[in-house]
Amino acid sequence: MDLPVMSEIVFDVIREDLGGYAADCSTEDMSVMADSWKELRESVKTAVQRHFHDGPKPVFVRLHLVRDDIISLE
Repeated sequence: MDLPVMSEIVFDVIREDLGGYAADCSTEDMSVMADSWKELRESVKTAVQRHFHDGPKPVFVRLHLVRDDIISLE
């Protein structure tokens, strides 16, 4: 029996205060850190391929950049 193929997997990405990025998958137990956006993309691809090594892989990976802005009302 073939397992259904997931169309997309999502990582929430934050920019670290000291530089670099941290990405956490919202549906699977995966986390990745990298110094640059390019390194992050490659690290996420590697993590997803390893995580789904024995089964169907998602077709796409979405990197959702989360940004917090603090606005003073004073």
